[in-house]
Order: sequence, then structure tokens, then C-alpha cells
Amino acid sequence: MRGGPGSGTYSTIESGLADTLATATRDTDSPWYRHWRASMRHAGVEHYATDAQGERLDKAVGYQSLVTLMHHGHGYAPKMLENLTDDMIAAERRDPGIWRLKHEYGGRHGGWFANDPVDGALDIMSHDPHTAADYLGSEARMKYLVEDRDWNVVLHERGGDKSGTYAAGLDADDRAGFGRALQAATTGIDPSDAHARYVPHTKQNEAILRSAIGHLSDSGDKFPPSLRQPMASILVNHGETVHASMSEIDISRSPCPRTSSSRSPNRYPRTRTPTAP
Repeated sequence: MRGGPGSGTYSTIESGLADTLATATRDTDSPWYRHWRASMRHAGVEHYATDAQGERLDKAVGYQSLVTLMHHGHGYAPKMLENLTDDMIAAERRDPGIWRLKHEYGGRHGGWFANDPVDGALDIMSHDPHTAADYLGSEARMKYLVEDRDWNVVLHERGGDKSGTYAAGLDADDRAGFGRALQAATTGIDPSDAHARYVPHTKQNEAILRSAIGHLSDSGDKFPPSLRQPMASILVNHGETVHASMSEIDISRSPCPRTSSSRSPNRYPRTRTPTAP
């Protein structure tokens, strides 16, 4: 629920529930956690009626409501976030289109609902750069998110079609969580931290940068527009590495993959991000 005289009370309740969930799932080796995770694998794909979908004659699945709630909490165990995201990816592999709901859920009025719970979970990870790096340090996960995943998670009404039919398409906040998680994983900085300072890069940060550029280069002209700004921030943050890469004559010795996207000066917009002093 958003807006109205009781919105402040609801917000307090949501925060309390989310923090309780974070505390309860902190021990990912406990029998209780294993039971909770197994139960969520079933409840997470069941359909439920919610206020957010009532006017759209739609029903959300459990994982969408869970991740929406989780955005109000903090202190989640890294392993819990990794397990949850992997389980949701497994669910969408089994049932392509499972997250699709009618109309957009981005922006001021709809962006609060995690209609794409995988992207929502990645957004939560972005607040902990170590967790984001551990998750995106997997080549299999990076390849899936960049190359294989179907990001058409909303159903747009066909323009001018009076039959009430819909076509799958991108949401207004397409890949927003993934972009922020990618920034955190490659720079070691929470992109939502307005007072962030430059953090020396680890080997893991640099490896994830190479992995991301390598997989994104395979997309060619299909480079996702929603990732241009995050990648611009990442490349500015890794200025020395990018300079060394572009200056190296021997491509085999370049610290970053040499691709058409990395050579194009107009591929990314200008941006400001913490850089090396």
C-alpha cells in the first residue's frame, strides 16, 4: 500500500517485518533456515491477490511480494541473498514469463513493487559490495544475466488493439538492480552512497570488470541502453585500467577485453563517480 493516512504506520510495519526476516534467516546452516528456503520455493511461485495488482486484474507471485518487503529491511546474510536469487532464477528457468504482470511497475508510482524479483534482489545486494562481488564473480551467473536472461518482464497493452491483448516488453526500470549490483561488484562502492569515496580495487573487482565487458561485448548492437550509465560509471572508476587497456598495443596483454564497445567514445554517456585520487 502506498499513500493515504495510514502510510506511515504501514511503512513501520513493513520495516519491522523485513528486519525480522533478516534476523531469522541470518544462520543459513540452521534447520529452520533450510525449512524456510524449501517452503519459499513453493510459496514463491504461487499466485496471490494484492492491492498492487487489484486494479490490473492480475495476481503477483510470492517471490515478488517477498522481495518488495525485503527492500524495507537491512542486514541480510550474504548467503541468504545468494540462495534466494539462485532459487528465483531456477524458478524463471522452469517457467519463463513467471514474473510478467500487466503494465509498467517503474517510476514514482509503480517502482516500489518488485515485479522483477531477481532484479530487485540484485538491487539489495548492491548495498553490500562484497556480496555483489561474490555473486557476480560467477561466470555462469554473469553469462545468464547479461546474455541469456529474458528481461521482458511486463505485459504492455498493444497500441490501438481493442481486443485487450498484451505483448511482453521491458519495464521502465529495466536492469536497474543489476546495473547497481554490477557497479558495487566492480568498484567496491555502494552506488546509493552519496558520500562514497574511491576504494582500491581488488583482484575480484578487476576480474568482474573483465567478465562484464567480455559478456557485454557479445551483445553487439543489442547492448542494453539501461546499462550504459552504470557501465560509464564503472569505466570512469577504473580509469587507470581502461587507459592501460586502450594504450596496450599487444591485445593479449591488455588488462580488459578489447571490444568495439570499449573503443567507441560515444558508447557511454558522461558521468561522475569516485575515482582514484
